[in-house]
Amino acid sequence: YQAVNTVTGLPWEVKDAGVVIALEVIEASYALEGADANPFYPSADGVTRLKVRLAEAGAVQLKIYSITGDLVRVLVDEARPIGYYEEPWDGRNSGGEACASGVYLVRLEGRSFATVKKLAVVR
Repeated sequence: YQAVNTVTGLPWEVKDAGVVIALEVIEASYALEGADANPFYPSADGVTRLKVRLAEAGAVQLKIYSITGDLVRVLVDEARPIGYYEEPWDGRNSGGEACASGVYLVRLEGRSFATVKKLAVVR
């Protein structure tokens, strides 16, 4: 049967002979692991994929900001289950216009976490 260690909160599997074995646990963390292309050349690659890891289900926002803090585009604003995701960005703002070359901030935010990474766009 399975049980939870009350000290660590990690799951355990108890075998018939009373032997306790720790189950493999997916790392319980959140991460914005960056983009598959950074710097990102929109004219050559088309899109870059922002890699996201979520450790709990819930509302998530993934937004692109200019280096001055202006909101450029919202890529994700919805509830998501635990897991790994790759969110595409085509280097365009919310109006569909191509973003200028420069450094942008990618912000991943959830109920109990927030993180920011830099992404360079080169045209």
